[in-house]
Amino acid sequence: MKIYRTLVDGKRVLESTQSVEMTIDSKCPKKWAFVDMETGDIWVHKSRYKHPGSTAGDFCAVDAQAVGCIENILKNGTYV
Repeated sequence: MKIYRTLVDGKRVLESTQSVEMTIDSKCPKKWAFVDMETGDIWVHKSRYKHPGSTAGDFCAVDAQAVGCIENILKNGTYV
């Protein structure tokens, strides 16, 4: 049986039968944001917020200010 998930924009996507690992290798992890298109959650590397003990692969949900910045970037192409 095929299982579909509904994204925040209403699109339906097919769920895989197996988990898929996704990685990004970067010398500048602070520039990346990951968006869960099903829940709308936005995650950034902890070093963006100077969390103690952050290492590659450590991510945290962003605060309202960061969400506003990301929305502005997506809408206008500029960082505020």
